Amino acid sequence: MSNAQRRHPDGRYRDAVDTDARLLADLLQRAAELKGELVAHGQSARFDRWLTPLLLEAAGPERRLDETDAIRIIDHFLLRYRLPDGATVVDRFVAGRRGLTEADREMLLGWRDPVEGIFEVRRKDGDCVFLLNLVDDLEYRTYSNVGRAAFRGVSKGVSSSPAWCHSPRPTGPG
Repeated sequence: MSNAQRRHPDGRYRDAVDTDARLLADLLQRAAELKGELVAHGQSARFDRWLTPLLLEAAGPERRLDETDAIRIIDHFLLRYRLPDGATVVDRFVAGRRGLTEADREMLLGWRDPVEGIFEVRRKDGDCVFLLNLVDDLEYRTYSNVGRAAFRGVSKGVSSSPAWCHSPRPTGPG
């Protein structure tokens, strides 16, 4: 029996599983590239007059801001903050990049509508973590665009703070 004909334990043929894994890896790599470009775009001088006051306000009078808060503020600024014309930074990024594929555009614009909630880590499975959103009672399969290392230290239980999940499709009821 050839490798293309071997069935994986989940019932699919091995080559289909390998192809799915490659496609997912390519998608995550592309997401990481796009996120890096979007962050650089949002932190450029053209947006400084809006981003800097948000960061300074969050830093408070002590002018201290930890990395987690800075990332949260920048992410919100890129994806949800409305500029004076009503657009977001990601809207402008997509509009200004003619070389993006339709899939790239769809992915980037999909980031504007994250799932918010308090999540319980249900389990880890390879490169993904299954999260139960305690607000909508749906389970989400999540991946990190920085790889498996992002999930080190993640253990079963409830997140102590609200979080965003950029996963557009729940896996089913919790």
